[in-house]
Amino acid sequence: MLESNKQLRRWIIITLISLFIFGSLHHIDHIVRGNHIGWPIIPKTNAFTYSLMVYPLFALGLSALFRGRIWAAYWFAYGIATFFGIFIPHFVPPFIAEPIHDIYLPYLDPMATDTFALAPETHLAWFQKTFTPISGNILAVVAISVLISALTSAIMLVIVSLRVRKTQGHW
Repeated sequence: MLESNKQLRRWIIITLISLFIFGSLHHIDHIVRGNHIGWPIIPKTNAFTYSLMVYPLFALGLSALFRGRIWAAYWFAYGIATFFGIFIPHFVPPFIAEPIHDIYLPYLDPMATDTFALAPETHLAWFQKTFTPISGNILAVVAISVLISALTSAIMLVIVSLRVRKTQGHW
């Protein structure tokens, strides 16, 4: 039983690292694109601002994990909330706040979007000087891949949490 707990703990840590990396990259992608961002990047509170709560909640759970508690219920709830926090605003009408084209379009054609929150003219000029058509295509694919990877990592966290619950016999 002890060995399976170590193995499950390892799987939770791997899954958490994956979720942290892809979630962070998705937030960084928002900032690079300059759209659908809020405080602390610009003085506006919105969904972006609230989505940053995943980091203190992540730290709280990680703290408990490293004190010897796997805490399956916490990571299950965290995984579910993270999944729906990413899935709903991107894929579920009528709640779509950030359509998929807002993720890749700024990289493919900066002129085609008017959603820049970071000084539109300055950010647009930066995009035009920084990204070539080839790098824009690559970054568009990377941005969508990061989103899908974050969703997959959240699903994996839910699955691993269920496995921990089954092994331990309690939440």
